[in-house]
Amino acid sequence: MQLQQQSSTQATSSGQQPWLSVVIPTYGRADSLASHIAAVHGCLSNDFANRHFEIIVVNDASPDQTPAVLAELGARFPDMHILNLEQNLGQQAATRAGLALAEGSVVVTLDDDGKDDPADIVRLVDLLSAGHDVAYGIPGQETTLAWYRRLGTVIKEALLGCLCHKPKGIRLTGFRAMNRATVDRIVADTRRHLYISATILEKPVRIGQVQVAAPVRNASGYSLAALARLLLRIALWYGPFYRLLIRMSDSSAIHHPIQVHPETQT
Repeated sequence: MQLQQQSSTQATSSGQQPWLSVVIPTYGRADSLASHIAAVHGCLSNDFANRHFEIIVVNDASPDQTPAVLAELGARFPDMHILNLEQNLGQQAATRAGLALAEGSVVVTLDDDGKDDPADIVRLVDLLSAGHDVAYGIPGQETTLAWYRRLGTVIKEALLGCLCHKPKGIRLTGFRAMNRATVDRIVADTRRHLYISATILEKPVRIGQVQVAAPVRNASGYSLAALARLLLRIALWYGPFYRLLIRMSDSSAIHHPIQVHPETQT
């Protein structure tokens, strides 16, 4: 993974390690990103006035003026960090790259399109304080989504229920708060095609969810082909085939241990 990182000179406004990290992957949102980041920063400043926080924005090799917009925002907000990826990795990998930089004990992820209301972040964090490992923000039903997006969500939820034992009644979204142990497990996942919620579900976790504001969604770049690729990757990288490869790899390591030859001294 090739990365180019740009960050402000201060880790937080006071120079202390942040308690809360907010990670936002972005692609091609130069026109609306500044207002979204400003809204996020304003809510964090009000709701966590006595806590140190950081905002990490991961630019997934946007083809527009996103780097310039982020540079201006970085100068405006000293508790913001910018990660510019040199190649497009996709939303899941870009989010993981941001999680790898996050230093907070609590980490929140949300999209860049403004559909998630940052005023709801405090409600997700409160669920973690009540003892949950992960808290998802669940919006009302979106009737404006294309038919294939709605169908894809149904298939994805069923797939994760089958492969990762997702509890019934739990909906999975990109608007989530996680504790440090969960974040560390995601960052340590070396799959080529990671799906964050699937990785979360691979281990027993206490999952909470809270109803959040109905989304006001901007135009999405998610096509039918992209959705099909996502479903296929979940099936391949979290299904029986991947687990078989892991077992074969472990077995090979056991039966063919690495031989270390001592150096010959002359």
